[in-house]
Amino acid sequence: MTLHPGLLFRTRNFIEKAKRYTAINELTPELLRLFIQRIEVGERGQKYSRSASQSVRIIYRDIGVMDRPMETDTTQPDAFARVPA
Repeated sequence: MTLHPGLLFRTRNFIEKAKRYTAINELTPELLRLFIQRIEVGERGQKYSRSASQSVRIIYRDIGVMDRPMETDTTQPDAFARVPA
């Protein structure tokens, strides 16, 4: 498979930037500006619903959109779950 030379160059640029940040503990405005061009948030399927799903599309600098749907990770704790005292 042959990649377009421009795509190969942009992908290498993205990887070189990423190598500078091996341990990201906090998402800062600097990191957002460095890696992300824009974020598109779709409308909810049901207005005023807190549990309705929304589409989120992230357009990365240098490499564009990665159109791979996110998988639901059931191993992550619920952010609103109560912790026993």
